[in-house]
Amino acid sequence: MRRNFWYSLTVLIFFMLFVFVIWTYPLLPDQVPTHWNIEGEVDAYSDPLTSSLLVLGMLFILSGLMIGIAQYERNTLVAETLIKMSTVLAAFLAALHVVITLIALGYPLVIERYITLCIGVLFLIIGRMMYGIPPNRFFGFRTYWTLQNPTVWKEAHERGSHWMVGGGIAIVVFAFLPIAAPYLFVALFATLLLSVAVPMIFAYRRFHQLANG
Repeated sequence: MRRNFWYSLTVLIFFMLFVFVIWTYPLLPDQVPTHWNIEGEVDAYSDPLTSSLLVLGMLFILSGLMIGIAQYERNTLVAETLIKMSTVLAAFLAALHVVITLIALGYPLVIERYITLCIGVLFLIIGRMMYGIPPNRFFGFRTYWTLQNPTVWKEAHERGSHWMVGGGIAIVVFAFLPIAAPYLFVALFATLLLSVAVPMIFAYRRFHQLANG
């Protein structure tokens, strides 16, 4: 039943994005911005057709792949997490496409703010999913130390979940602060790096602590 909910939500996101693409395509300019530099300035463009279809294709392939893998995963918790993650990533891609399209249509949106906000929310949600996740072949802090010792895996993911959730909240806050684009991106990547590095360092130290008795 829970899986059907997430399946339906993913399909709904895809359908809503498809409708949005059909609606906005005739309104797009000849050049649609697709990339911004660290200063928040556009430095790459695409034609309307490529811009409209690229995210739809990515969403369809990525979500379909993750849902397909989940069908063959024997661990129910891992399979359900994969299905949820496919929905979350679909929402993330759809949100970014909507923002980029609205900017192309002339709406005065500050891209670095919305990118930072979307990444922060994504990081927060994925971090929450990491808590209690058992060892698996697809995601998590898959280091030598966590894969060799179930205790290290469990403790590293509990700590890592807290760090990622906290990092996600911090990134969301950054999105609303009056920070210039270069410093905003530095804060973003520094927070992402710290939130991932700390659990991995913990796993290394904890593994050797247990190994040495």
